[in-house]
Amino acid sequence: MSHLSVAKFGGTSVANYTAMTACARIIIDDPNTRIVVLSASAGVTNLLVELAKGVEAEERRRLVGEVRQIQENILNELKDDSQVRPIIEKYIEISNIFPKPQASLLQLH
Repeated sequence: MSHLSVAKFGGTSVANYTAMTACARIIIDDPNTRIVVLSASAGVTNLLVELAKGVEAEERRRLVGEVRQIQENILNELKDDSQVRPIIEKYIEISNIFPKPQASLLQLH
């Protein structure tokens, strides 16, 4: 009887296209991997925590820009980003609609 593997990747292991490709190879090479869990790319969680603190508009734009750039760097490496780009753009757009007081309600507890 084969065992079930769960693969969890986050941070530097999904920091860029090259790192994500290495993760994909690990998943493909292990036929027992049935569940894959991904968390944020390196740096994104810290940026989101800062956003959740309810920063001023200028700082919010800067932080969202940094999140966007991390994702953009990954997207630029894809041969076809047409399925992924709209999803990322949607989430980045959502982050821009929260004014400062509402953003602070999103704080992690």
